[in-house]
Amino acid sequence: MGMIELWHQLPEVRNLEFHYNGHSDHNEQYTDVHVLKPYDISSQEADFTWDNVRFTSKREWFGAPRNEHLLVFRQTIEPFADCNFTLSTWMEEPAENALWQIEQTLEQENNSCGFLFRNAQGKHLILCETSQITSFSMKVSETREKVRRNYEITAFEESPIRVEKYFSLHTDDEEDYQEAAFRECREASKIRFGDLKGRGAWIL
Repeated sequence: MGMIELWHQLPEVRNLEFHYNGHSDHNEQYTDVHVLKPYDISSQEADFTWDNVRFTSKREWFGAPRNEHLLVFRQTIEPFADCNFTLSTWMEEPAENALWQIEQTLEQENNSCGFLFRNAQGKHLILCETSQITSFSMKVSETREKVRRNYEITAFEESPIRVEKYFSLHTDDEEDYQEAAFRECREASKIRFGDLKGRGAWIL
C-alpha cells in the first residue's frame, strides 16, 4: 500500500480554529480549495468581521516534493485591529469502525506529539506533528493537552499570525519508524514552509 493511500485512511490532521469574543471560524466559511501552480499548494481563504474587527485567514498545505511521508500546513491570520484571540489546533481521533485505531498517544518535549496506530492485522504506523507559531509582533501563552494546543494571543493591527504544522507518517516496515517520524518533523520545522515547497508536491 502506498503512503498517500495511508494518508487518506487516517483522520483529519489539519485542524485549526480561531476564536474572538465568542465567534469562531468554520470550514464552510472558507472558499473552495484552489491548487496553486507551479508548486501544487492547496489553498483556502476567508474574510471575517466580528464586533467591528476584521480578520483575514488563509490556509495552505502541500505534500513535500519527492517525500510522501511529509505533509506541510500553514494558516495565516491577520487582524485589522489590536485584539486578543485564541487559536486551537489538534489531530482528530479515528471513528470506532476505522481501519486504524490509536494504540498510544506520544508526546515529546520539543512541541512534537503523535498517535501510534494499529490495524486489525497487527500492523503499526505513527503519525506525528510539530507545530510552531510566528509573527513580527505578538504575545502568546500556550497550553498543551496530548495532541491539542491552545494559544492565547495578543495581536497587533496588520501583523499576521502564522501557525505552521509539519506532519510525518511512517510505518513499521522501517526498523526505527517512530524516531524517523519525529526526526522528520523536527527537521522540517527548521527548514520551514517556504523552503520546503517545490515542484513535484503531492496533493492531499
